[in-house]
Amino acid sequence: MIKTATRTTTGLIGLRLNIDGTMEDVRITVGPDGSHVASLNQAIGSDLFDVVGLPNGIDVFVDDEGLYRAEHSPVLSETVRRLGGYPAGYRLHGAGVFVAVDDDGDTIALTPAQRAQVTTAWLQAVSGSNA
Repeated sequence: MIKTATRTTTGLIGLRLNIDGTMEDVRITVGPDGSHVASLNQAIGSDLFDVVGLPNGIDVFVDDEGLYRAEHSPVLSETVRRLGGYPAGYRLHGAGVFVAVDDDGDTIALTPAQRAQVTTAWLQAVSGSNA
């Protein structure tokens, strides 16, 4: 199997869905300890994060304390619901960062196909479409 997206010592690009519903690229860097933890927390605006595993090797990192620290994020909630098949009413708070996960459980960059899936779900969430 050929990997098209790998983790490097300089980091990786993820997609951040902001509380206002906008989406942007965000660089997740590797810290001195060799992990992405500090960079992910910074990108999300959190002290601790949770990961929501989605189909097709997509993960979204969210603030573990978001319920107490941030507003409900309807666009993030709906995007994740569409990607993961979660029920209506599924709620997330704050920003979220979408990345991929490899077979070893390591965080890696989204492939072009995964980026397209996330972007499509996001556009549907923003438009409120049932497509």
